[in-house]
Amino acid sequence: MKKLFCIITVCLSLCIGCQRATSGDAGNINLENKPLEVESTNSVNNKVLGKGIVQMPDLSEYTLELQMYNGKYYYDESPGAFQGDNWVGDCKLVLSKDNVMISEFNLTDWNEEMRFQTEFDILTYDYNDDGQYEFLIGQYLSSNIYEYRLYRIKENLEIVNLQNVDYLNISGGGRYSNLLGITETGDIYYKYYDNSRMEYITKMLLFENGTVTKIPL
Repeated sequence: MKKLFCIITVCLSLCIGCQRATSGDAGNINLENKPLEVESTNSVNNKVLGKGIVQMPDLSEYTLELQMYNGKYYYDESPGAFQGDNWVGDCKLVLSKDNVMISEFNLTDWNEEMRFQTEFDILTYDYNDDGQYEFLIGQYLSSNIYEYRLYRIKENLEIVNLQNVDYLNISGGGRYSNLLGITETGDIYYKYYDNSRMEYITKMLLFENGTVTKIPL
């Protein structure tokens, strides 16, 4: 009888110990088997995101860069427009020659932090053959439209924003830099897709006397 009592006591002790061990480990088990989300953010300073080569009328070559001087990098895992790499922050345009800065332009005209998901080529073009080069810098607006601002490198190598043009909505082409269209007669235009009308809308630009203006339809 004593032997039977001892056996029962030992079995009960073992069962209680197993229950305690199981309940103690349960807090560390991912019962729903969900992936753990880890957010990694790195500060960004003087990161070159956009770059292009400009040959001025005197045939001298200059390097044009878009630099993020105060920002952050992170990887967005959630599905959507910004899934993947993201550089978000304050940017400036820098024109240099042989690694010596000639001029710069702070992109505060966007009135918000800029976002880029990849490095890109800055596309420049002298649209009216006046020795001054124009280029577009863009940001994501919707699934089929990027919003651009038009800039110019003047003959004195100063970078300016052509404020009177304001924003240009463009579909197709590049993402963060793009080119305007030129017709056979030399007219300059851009176009975007209007979802409500289910068609492309073409807008004309007039380059005249050193300025660029939108031509009302």
